Amino acid sequence: MHESVALFFLIFLHCLFSFAFSQSHHIQFDHIGTAEGLSQSNVFCIMQDSRGFMWFGTWEGLNKYDGYTMTVYKNDPLDSNSISNNFITSITESKNAGLWIATSGGGICRYNRNNEHFTRYRHDPKNVNSICSDLVNTILKDEQGKLWIGTEAGLDMFDPVKNKFEHFTYNPDDTISLSNLFVSYDFEDTHHDLWICTSNGLNLFNRESKTFTHFQHDKNNSKFIGGNIVSTMFEDSKHRLWIGTVGARMDLFNKKTGIFLHFKHHENTTNTLPFNVVANINEDADNNLWIATRNGGLSIFNYTAGIFTTCKNDKVDKESISHNSLNSIYKDSKNNMWVGNFASMSPQIKISAKKILMIIGSFQ
Repeated sequence: MHESVALFFLIFLHCLFSFAFSQSHHIQFDHIGTAEGLSQSNVFCIMQDSRGFMWFGTWEGLNKYDGYTMTVYKNDPLDSNSISNNFITSITESKNAGLWIATSGGGICRYNRNNEHFTRYRHDPKNVNSICSDLVNTILKDEQGKLWIGTEAGLDMFDPVKNKFEHFTYNPDDTISLSNLFVSYDFEDTHHDLWICTSNGLNLFNRESKTFTHFQHDKNNSKFIGGNIVSTMFEDSKHRLWIGTVGARMDLFNKKTGIFLHFKHHENTTNTLPFNVVANINEDADNNLWIATRNGGLSIFNYTAGIFTTCKNDKVDKESISHNSLNSIYKDSKNNMWVGNFASMSPQIKISAKKILMIIGSFQ
């Protein structure tokens, strides 16, 4: 009898939370910040490794979180085995469970778990085989284990086996070169196509010919990409490709037709993207898109229903999202959603995890 009552109570709570989310769209957030040991309040990247640890990249160091305590890794000028720079922009994991960390100012680093040492890969103007720039925005491991490194001076491919960098640059006289030197994001879709987001359009890389196909904005053609400053790209569970831009909109791209469908902010309309600067996109367990915007809060988009829901900071509600300027979104192995905030140097809490999903997950 007691087991039946308990089961009913859990099912009731599950339905209650589901009903509340579908009706009021009020999402509760847990918060992790400097008070919990986070090194700094601006979180640029989030990743969960194969061992379950959460990693956060901030302006002031790399953070490892085990669910209870935070371990911080910072540059030590007297220790060549420390991380090369504290401004962490991107993190990826290699096949042997090693981490690669991109920094803005220190190139990239390979983290060795056994001795907790960092091997540095810095730009050397006297060495053509070194990384092309120390200002790195993004790092991606492809299905072959090679690293694609987006910098402010072009795109690099690094082969860890050969320990060699290959450079791809912008040439205004070459229409099949990279469309711009500033590479903001790299993305590999499920068909292993490699996409490069730049400040002058989206690029599709052909590995065989080592050439780039450009997708650029044309104000006279609404079927083209919505803007040229491309910030991020994401493939959802239905294999749809979503592109985020700065100052333009979010686009849905049809690879077969080459047509871009636009979603943008409209003033005085609630069912709309809250802001046209899209920093990052991910998807929750219910197949809703989570869209991080700058200054517009978190937007949750149900594509099937065509409904946008906006979550913004409420100073009265301590369980609301902690800031409206966001930078990163990540779904972990238990379907918890993590949101990294982008803001000025502030003691406010800057990471939020979706509490409802954690509560529901404990019932299953």
